Amino acid sequence: MNTLFLILGIGCILYYVACGIEVRFGQSMLWIWPVMGALCLLRFAVVQVSISWGVALPYPVWLIRSFRILCCMLLAVFVTVEGFVISGFFAKCPANVDYLIVLGAKTGSVSIEGRINTAAAYLKENPETRAIVSGGQGRDEEMSEGEYMRQGLIARGITPERILVESKSRNTYENLKFSRQLVSDASASVAVVSNDYHLFRGMALARSEFAGNVYGVVMHSNKLTVLHYMVREFFGVTVDTLQGHMTF
Repeated sequence: MNTLFLILGIGCILYYVACGIEVRFGQSMLWIWPVMGALCLLRFAVVQVSISWGVALPYPVWLIRSFRILCCMLLAVFVTVEGFVISGFFAKCPANVDYLIVLGAKTGSVSIEGRINTAAAYLKENPETRAIVSGGQGRDEEMSEGEYMRQGLIARGITPERILVESKSRNTYENLKFSRQLVSDASASVAVVSNDYHLFRGMALARSEFAGNVYGVVMHSNKLTVLHYMVREFFGVTVDTLQGHMTF
């Protein structure tokens, strides 16, 4: 069992390095992996020293057992939430929904370009659908994510008249809240465009804003980094659920 923590610790650190090289080291919450790796290696070292010296760990049995129970409970919650996250990978969308809401990401990133491509493909196949491109402007962005996506859709052949721009939002919750303000009919059918790992939360937040049918259009993510973003989504889903923003 102790060797497993050594393997996990090394694996977490190597995964951190791989994601940093593949995308960038500054991506959101990537620090989770070296922290988890360090904790696993620390656990391995403490237990290994205890075994080598033949000395019991200086903690009462009840404390160790309580810690293990707590870890099992947290693991159960994590697995449950990740099950919901994975369900977004299989979202389906019918033809010609009323509005296609494209959630923002960092301008110039692989994610936002993929979402623009995914949205453009759907809009070309479904001429009755209008698009809402949603996302504000970050400190390191030259324009809002909404405007960036509007220009991207136009460059891909979508007429400007079909595109509504929301450029105030700072997170996924605000993406859907402010997009709702652009729609006169709350019962309109909508489809959310986002990465596979992000789609469950996007759809759940959309259900809290729109009374009509809510669907998802999947943009498939990088196979290497998708694990990181799925772990990150655990915290996003948990926070939005506790704040009462999501409708399952």
